[in-house]
Amino acid sequence: VKDALKKTTKDRLLLSFLDSVEFGARPLAESLVRLEKLVAFAANIPGPAGTKVLNPTWGLGTVKKIDGFYKRITVDFRTRKGHQFAFAAACDMLEVAPKDHILVLRETAPDDFAALLKDKPGEFVKKVIQSNGSAMTLIRLEDYCVANGFVKSVNWKKFWDSARVELKKDACVVIPAKKTEPIQIRAAAEDYGEGWVTAFAHETDAKLILAGVREF
Repeated sequence: VKDALKKTTKDRLLLSFLDSVEFGARPLAESLVRLEKLVAFAANIPGPAGTKVLNPTWGLGTVKKIDGFYKRITVDFRTRKGHQFAFAAACDMLEVAPKDHILVLRETAPDDFAALLKDKPGEFVKKVIQSNGSAMTLIRLEDYCVANGFVKSVNWKKFWDSARVELKKDACVVIPAKKTEPIQIRAAAEDYGEGWVTAFAHETDAKLILAGVREF
């Protein structure tokens, strides 16, 4: 597969990508995913606006440079400028940031971000949760919002109380009784049909049964 792909291009950067995704040392599908990532990282290079990427430690970053000779990607994060990743490390440690991610919104549309945070705390919380997989515990939600500077720790309770009032009115949002259980954002409101009844019939935890009855 590697040899076949090499015959399709003379682009030096793409050829360096093909040499870096470990064809033969990894399952084919995994190597192809890594190749797709590298191509996506380079999509806006050269140019004034690099690809937005996410790292678990440093958050949102912008790809500033890709060096095919040394096989390195340079990324600017908010608190760490000019950080370099080897191609292999970039595949492991970076993901292309979705355009609707909350961190992308803060950087590309700061006025909209500020308005959402101030005027619609419930929608803001939904955006945060959806940006992180559509399920998040309250503890994780607070940590994420405070760590990213969205809300100060001393203001969190007031913010969450306002957001909770809005979220309670949203049929697509499930707020659990325990902080250790995830708040869930459903694609559609629960219809309490056959699927819900089947799942409820297999529940054995008394507290969850009582909560389910109340919800129903």
